[in-house]
Amino acid sequence: MSLSDIQNRNYLPMPKPASITHQHILSALLTLYKKQSYNSKEVIRILDAGCGDGRLIAFLLSSLVLIFNSDPKIEIFGFDVFDHGVQKEGFIFNTIKTLSDVFPEIPWDGRIRYVGVDDEWPFDDGFFNFIVSNQVLEHVHNKYHFFSNISRTLKNGGYSVNLAPLMHCIWEGHVHLPLAHKIRNHTALLIYIYICSVLGLGNFSSHHKKTGISRRVFSGQQTNYVFRWTSYTSESETLKLSRDCGLKCDFSYSLEFYTQKL
Repeated sequence: MSLSDIQNRNYLPMPKPASITHQHILSALLTLYKKQSYNSKEVIRILDAGCGDGRLIAFLLSSLVLIFNSDPKIEIFGFDVFDHGVQKEGFIFNTIKTLSDVFPEIPWDGRIRYVGVDDEWPFDDGFFNFIVSNQVLEHVHNKYHFFSNISRTLKNGGYSVNLAPLMHCIWEGHVHLPLAHKIRNHTALLIYIYICSVLGLGNFSSHHKKTGISRRVFSGQQTNYVFRWTSYTSESETLKLSRDCGLKCDFSYSLEFYTQKL
């Protein structure tokens, strides 16, 4: 894909990121790219692990093509799981359609994969120069499986950029309440979310306006979400998991991310 291809689709000089997380991941990729010496003929392959609706893929591809002008050539792949519960059934087909509408010349049916949560990632060993994930790790229960697949599918000298909250963060972004993920007793968390909703904290009001849901049912749903679909780890646990999988882990770009958020 050439620069003119992007401009002919009426893209702005630089696509606008959907969130600051997208911009941060792009900045990290560009910084890490400069640390390596790549042949101009080399194909740079990037994997979005837990690609969701494909918006991060679309943003990265549009931005990198504009920046590099197809030198080097960029190929982006993605996958997500069908049996976790966070995503709606069949969402991956909408992701493929969305990306195909924007980049019809790319065979997204082969680039976007759909796997079970315990499956090995459907890519060859050492296939990717970069692997990214955006707010995925806090939903992964078997993080050893996740990190070991990063280690297996990364090229020697490759990098993985994973943006996700850890256990020591204050704000639980799914229920929009402070410290909710630190409450490991189901009943205590249910009471906490219920009381917060009475006080006008959290996202009960917006849910109620859209669905008419009661405060009791809402509190139960939010509690079950945190218990079933999130799995937070500490910084030390993350470092150990990385080492156990043969990866070198650090938090070099965390400060820049929180500075941008502020």
